[in-house]
Amino acid sequence: MIDKYGQSVSHGTVSNSTDAVGGTVESWTYATAETALVQIEGGTDSVVGGSEARGRTAVFFFPSGKSISYNDRIRYAGADFEVRSVKIPHERPTTDRLSYVIVRAEQVLT
Repeated sequence: MIDKYGQSVSHGTVSNSTDAVGGTVESWTYATAETALVQIEGGTDSVVGGSEARGRTAVFFFPSGKSISYNDRIRYAGADFEVRSVKIPHERPTTDRLSYVIVRAEQVLT
């Protein structure tokens, strides 16, 4: 399924640095594009402080062996999603061709 219906995504990791006043500055580095099956789930359209904010959640299915951590980011279709959970189903060994990694993420609103 991933090979046939997969979409191009990029995996991002954070680097923290300190600014002139001692605050933390996050910088995101995105790897080259890779393939994942993407399912966009329901979203919310809320109004906060007079500004409309649209949030979505997504589930990404990566081939086995993908190393991804909580709070990493995934860039898909011009939007950034922050990883909220990573699950490797135990039904199949990671060397199995049908094995996969499930990543649930929330869209980062800026």
